[in-house]
Amino acid sequence: MTIARATLVTASLVLSLGTARAQSVASMRLQQVAQQKLPGATATMPSFGGLLSKKQSASQSVKLVGGRCYTLLGTGGDGVKDVDLYIYDGANKKVASDLGFDALPALTYCPSWPGPHRVEIVLKDGGGEVAAQLFVQPKSATPNQPAVAPANTQPDAITAMIEQSALAGTQRVGDFFRGAGKQNEHGDFTVSLEAAHCYSFYGASGSGVAALSLYLWDPSNKRVADEKGGTPAPVLRYCPQVGGPFHVQGKVAKGAGEYRVAVYEHPGQEEPGAVGMVSPANGDPLTAMVKQLSTQVAPGYVAIGEVFRGAGSKSSHTDWTVPLNQGRCYTFIGLAGAGVEELSLYAWDPTGKRVADRRSNNSQSVMGVCATMAGPYHLQGKIEKGAGEYRMGVYGQ
Repeated sequence: MTIARATLVTASLVLSLGTARAQSVASMRLQQVAQQKLPGATATMPSFGGLLSKKQSASQSVKLVGGRCYTLLGTGGDGVKDVDLYIYDGANKKVASDLGFDALPALTYCPSWPGPHRVEIVLKDGGGEVAAQLFVQPKSATPNQPAVAPANTQPDAITAMIEQSALAGTQRVGDFFRGAGKQNEHGDFTVSLEAAHCYSFYGASGSGVAALSLYLWDPSNKRVADEKGGTPAPVLRYCPQVGGPFHVQGKVAKGAGEYRVAVYEHPGQEEPGAVGMVSPANGDPLTAMVKQLSTQVAPGYVAIGEVFRGAGSKSSHTDWTVPLNQGRCYTFIGLAGAGVEELSLYAWDPTGKRVADRRSNNSQSVMGVCATMAGPYHLQGKIEKGAGEYRMGVYGQ
């Protein structure tokens, strides 16, 4: 009995020392990454984690301050191949995630409102000790100029697809968001946008994802734009009228695999604040706003005719006809005044086949068409919610 008990005590001591060593390795790695990637940031909580097996997780509750930006870092010890991070709000809704394939994940989140949140680290592949810790960035840091030097900056074929697709003259805001999953799974991140600026959100997928959707919520948590997956490389364009932290989501609509999302800001004008605040002295304010937005949404494009006018109430529409040339690409910009909450655009080719639509969740709508045949195209603006005036401009390459 004495020998057996001594053996048990010795085994327990060895296990405790082994655990302490594993924990110290992950903790040291976490501190090294924090010093390297987050200069000037302050830890808001002790590190958490532990020895986990595949698909096990550890989480911690924390109170966040609205209007500040936080970075959650994660690390894994020996034997850990892939770790994911998540942040949930007080209603247990997932508001941010990092789903990349790596053992050094990092994500940045800027809550609109203060309150309790939950941070979680999940071991997706391998086994061993993991650690995570939340840091608050200096007040001057935003996702536009992230304090994190992201761990996932190695170029790959998917990120290259986005870089090649981005419009000339635009500038990327922050790092590429890396996600992965099967159908209906999504990844979320937060990005700070400025009022009266225009942005393009590019998605690109690996070979296993047949369709990817993009969604955008404003700082009040209202969904303001989406590009629902009919393609593995969607593009969503939006010009916010209010600034602040916007919630972006990439969702696998069909298939399974990796994807990337990146945000690009269009070059501003000499007075970028003029968008949304056009003086009546410049003529019709809505028309002037459409023309200004065209320089950001469709730089280098030329106006095709005059800006069209429409007005009405919910479910009413206005129709126009415009001649388009085969092989040329066009951008249609719709913008509504006060009272119109949702405006949609539609386009039909000369044979009567509908070739494009933009069912917007807000008062502005941007739609692209590359004409496959020449002739008169039928365009329509439709008020989905509210009542008032709106304008629609056509711009071609």
